[in-house]
Amino acid sequence: MGIIDNGPGNTNNITDSYNVYDGFIGIEIRGSSSGGFPQKQYSG
Repeated sequence: MGIIDNGPGNTNNITDSYNVYDGFIGIEIRGSSSGGFPQKQYSG
């Protein structure tokens, strides 16, 4: 995942370089029984 922050009043464009964060993220499914249900709770 990459985060772009060009500051207040400035537009962030998809072609801009990631200047805040550029790395991996993790998403975990919480709950052993509720993990099989259609709507899942996520924890980062």
